[in-house]
Amino acid sequence: MHLTDSQCDRYFDVMDCLLTYVNGRFNVVDANEVDDRDPLIEAKLALIAHELWENVAVIDDFVRDNPYDLPQADLALTQSWKHALSGTFTVVRYQQGHAILMHESGIYSVSGVEADWEEVLGRVPAVVDAVLLPFEGSIIYDGFLSIGDVPEARARAIADEFEERCQQGVASTADEFLQRSSAYHEAQSMLEFEKFMNSLDRHQSQEPEVLPKGFHRGALAGLSGKERDEAVERDLDRRFGESKPAALATREDEALNIIGLCTLYCGIVRLSDAYRQYCACVHEPMGESEFRTLAVRAGQDKEAPFVIWIEGEHVHAMHFTLDEEYVAAQVAQRITEGTSVKAFASMERNIADFRRMLEDELGNLDGMRHYLAREHEKFSMRPLPPYLPDADAFDVIFDNTCIQMLISFLDERIPDGQDDYLFADRVVEELVLGAIEIGDVQAMHAYTHQLGLDGCCADETRLRQLVANVYDNVPSWENNGWSPREVRERLTGRRMFYDERGKLMKVGSNDPCPCGSGLEYRDCCGR
Repeated sequence: MHLTDSQCDRYFDVMDCLLTYVNGRFNVVDANEVDDRDPLIEAKLALIAHELWENVAVIDDFVRDNPYDLPQADLALTQSWKHALSGTFTVVRYQQGHAILMHESGIYSVSGVEADWEEVLGRVPAVVDAVLLPFEGSIIYDGFLSIGDVPEARARAIADEFEERCQQGVASTADEFLQRSSAYHEAQSMLEFEKFMNSLDRHQSQEPEVLPKGFHRGALAGLSGKERDEAVERDLDRRFGESKPAALATREDEALNIIGLCTLYCGIVRLSDAYRQYCACVHEPMGESEFRTLAVRAGQDKEAPFVIWIEGEHVHAMHFTLDEEYVAAQVAQRITEGTSVKAFASMERNIADFRRMLEDELGNLDGMRHYLAREHEKFSMRPLPPYLPDADAFDVIFDNTCIQMLISFLDERIPDGQDDYLFADRVVEELVLGAIEIGDVQAMHAYTHQLGLDGCCADETRLRQLVANVYDNVPSWENNGWSPREVRERLTGRRMFYDERGKLMKVGSNDPCPCGSGLEYRDCCGR
């Protein structure tokens, strides 16, 4: 079930006016570039909507100013959106044309906007980042969704949580939504105030954080980047002996490494684009014909961390996780995991399950390849960072403030029984791989939950914030190698900064630029 044509017209007329007003107030994107013909229009509108829900008090100004002469009924509707509920929701099922969404504040029956939820979302359960709103007696979302899969390990827990929360009832009308969202916002405000006062008390008393039971301060805690690297290297030398210097990279090695970097950053890359990146990285590049021959031979012979995909007249290099053989191996592993000897007696059924799952996954894989190829037309390929022949690909990616923040955070909170020198790096490497190859921040949160890290800090939101920051700062295949943060900076023309706790800084136009230039933000990184 979704809005009627007349309801859609009313909703988008009001919302478009509000978003235009918000963009004018906060200058999120250049107003001259908000054009329906722009292929990035949805991304730009989503940024403006995010600014709106971060600053809902601006709705009061919009209603007071009424710059577009809206009728009182539309102003009253807009005023009700101050109680919008934003966050992460689990879409549990579809019921009578509605999507049933679960949130920490309760269960909601939500209508679609222009299309039914099932058409937009597909199979459930699923996780979405969304904003719920009251509209003409019903509950809808604002039109922007970020969608993620539910890890299999979480499915049972979701069913149990849903059953428990259903005892409080399902909010299905605008009035029920407003009552529940108002109570939730009031409770959250009180909680935030308590957290602020507690952090203020700790800061004034200068007492060190008391870690929860089961965690300890690791041996690397508090060390600077260089000191930490040296300590880890000494520990590895102690365990395994001094490492030998790596052999110098040959000309062919350099070319294959750069193609591998391109696929790590972009997932799929045309060999012609990879060659341009290669020429920009090395002093004396080989010819393009030699480069293509080398790439095709290595990719087809599985001698490199990429494979070759030929689509039409274009030859692409692909990350190895987008290869049919890799996907088939993953499906086989899922089929056999936890399968008992007795179950293997029914081999025919297992083979049928394997074929069915493999057919589904290969269909998804083909769709993903073509989707990435289409999305890459919106963005030029991100230039590779300065290439060092003896550097690991992750060394370049890990040289990021947000990734280093998470490593430092985990160094301070090592689970008992884990290795002080390896734990944080291993966890963050898995998170970075997940962010790049899966592209789902919810899967990253599920991984830290699986490791039992949810209770490692008195501020339960801090780990989630740091993990989300990692997701925002690593290459995105969908964005042709640009990270979500870099995409936002390109769309807004303003550089983003994080404070020492990993929170996104709100920098005023006249504030000193956080980059340290001494200029005001508006004259430096703020456009």
